[in-house]
Amino acid sequence: MLKRIALALAFAATAAGAAAQSPDAKQVPEEGLSEPNLYEFLLGEIAAQRGDYKTAAESYLDLAKRTRDPRLARSAVEAANEGGLTELALEAARTWQQIEPQSAQALQVNAALLIAAKRVDEAEPYIEKLLASPGVNLQAGLMQLNRLLAGNPDKAANLRVVRKVTAKHADVPQAHFALAQAAAVAGEDAEALKAIRRAEQMRPDWVDPVLFEAQILQKRSSAQAAKRLGDFVAQNPDSTEGRLGYARALVLDKRLPEARTQFESVLAANPSNPEVVYAVGVLAFQLKDFTVAEKSMEKLLGMKYRDPDAVRYILGQIAEERSDW
Repeated sequence: MLKRIALALAFAATAAGAAAQSPDAKQVPEEGLSEPNLYEFLLGEIAAQRGDYKTAAESYLDLAKRTRDPRLARSAVEAANEGGLTELALEAARTWQQIEPQSAQALQVNAALLIAAKRVDEAEPYIEKLLASPGVNLQAGLMQLNRLLAGNPDKAANLRVVRKVTAKHADVPQAHFALAQAAAVAGEDAEALKAIRRAEQMRPDWVDPVLFEAQILQKRSSAQAAKRLGDFVAQNPDSTEGRLGYARALVLDKRLPEARTQFESVLAANPSNPEVVYAVGVLAFQLKDFTVAEKSMEKLLGMKYRDPDAVRYILGQIAEERSDW
């Protein structure tokens, strides 16, 4: 569950962008330094160091409720989470959110804890508040929605929540994209195709929905996936991602010469892009054009490609094909 909290905090940072810290966080009461409070704080610190996470969490939470200090509520969440104390962690997270009602992190941690506890329907109000919070980028938040829900294995329940959340943002293309992702994971391909095509209608030049649609179509037919991407490239000839996706779809449809033409077109426009050079080299190897494949792989080594061992392995395969022991 600790990993879910880390993901929650990362998500909140992504969604909120460079938004300033919640104004509530600045209102730390002066009474926090009183002798009884200091004693209880030290009690919590010592308990945490000894692995007594229940005592630590309870001490931090009691202090947070008295002082209204959000930092103590967060410490209570972390201690309870470390000890696997789900209900105590949820109580601490709720307290944190009550102290800092505009905190994206507090809202997100509440949602993440509920999702980890397989209580996704209870997480929905927190997700909706998060998306409506000041400083939160709605589009980015919607695109991260399925990552947040990934901790719950009940894909049908996740889809149910995504339907409710995205229904309130029907005018936002990213909402339809999020719905398509959830539907596809839940095995509802017809709903996924309907949603992703709605996103495409709203933003015809956005390549991501088209690539996602092609993934769904690939389950049915490689030819259908290739055709969809080919249509997009015809409408958006300068889209590098679209043309690369089209080339890969052609490879899956076993139309290798056409794929190579597409890869070479991308390479001509992006000669210093190592991913493109690698793709062209691999395809040339599949076509048994070992001269082009070798040239591409050697170029990659000079470009400091991220996986040089993969490049050397292909060079070894080329040499083997040539019986160049």
